[in-house]
Amino acid sequence: MNLIYGETNAQIISRMGSNCKRYRIAANLTQQELADNAGVGIATVKNFENGKLRNVTLESLLRIMRAIGILEQIEGVLPELPLSPFEMEDIQKKLKGKQRQRVKH
Repeated sequence: MNLIYGETNAQIISRMGSNCKRYRIAANLTQQELADNAGVGIATVKNFENGKLRNVTLESLLRIMRAIGILEQIEGVLPELPLSPFEMEDIQKKLKGKQRQRVKH
């Protein structure tokens, strides 16, 4: 079992805030620049990074991720569910009937 399940939501959010700070620094942004670029308040950035913001909104998180250039990582939160074997079989059946049988000139 993944260790994250033993953490509270507040602990996970706090760790995300710490990670955000590292990304912000790697992007060579001050907290004020990040807040301005993300369209959030400086207090939001400071409290998130310091683990004091326990209820960061998804809107704010997306804005912050976009501003530090990591928005594509949101796909890892709820990735697309892979097709089941039954769905793959249905697709293959549909494609099989549409395959070209010969070339006409």
